[in-house]
Amino acid sequence: MRNQLFYSLIIGFCIAAFATAGEDPAAAFRAECAKKAADGDVMTIPGSDGWLFLRSELRHIGVGPFWGEAAAKVSKASLPKRADPLPAIVDFHEQLKAMGIELILAPVPCKALVYPEKLGGPAPGRLDTVHQAFYQQLAAKGVTVLDLADAFAKEKAKADAPVLYCTTDTHWSPYACELTAKLIKERLGAPAWLPAKPGAFTTAAET
Repeated sequence: MRNQLFYSLIIGFCIAAFATAGEDPAAAFRAECAKKAADGDVMTIPGSDGWLFLRSELRHIGVGPFWGEAAAKVSKASLPKRADPLPAIVDFHEQLKAMGIELILAPVPCKALVYPEKLGGPAPGRLDTVHQAFYQQLAAKGVTVLDLADAFAKEKAKADAPVLYCTTDTHWSPYACELTAKLIKERLGAPAWLPAKPGAFTTAAET
């Protein structure tokens, strides 16, 4: 009996250790975001080095999938029929397509998913697996998605790169705006309606 109990404890310990070691970093970070969002009722959640994160953003990350059958359970929409963003985006895409307009959807990466280390999360690697699954659903419906997360991660990894978000609110920094504009331009190519003549546009830096 003692040996059986001893072996059971060892097996249980090994299973627990394996589960912890093999835990999905993205799922673990979502759980941590959900926990932080549920603790208290203030608008912002403090991170390290003076960074602040919006509670509603952490809740959004923490709920996991937010479309399809899961939408009604996690959405803050006032009406259940408005809970799922997928059919609304696809319908908008189809309306534009009928008028000869291409929709390019450029979702803003969550600040906490770009700088998870400021909330105690892992720094390397993408943690937005739920969002990537959503983008795949959109792509399957013919919607063009410009996924900015990879570009943001590459820029963030550069030595002495400016921050991509304001540290104390959710807005992009001017650097992130410039980067996104460049990515959109690359995606568009050289459309006929966009002048390509030298001097067609002028720029000026202001503080």
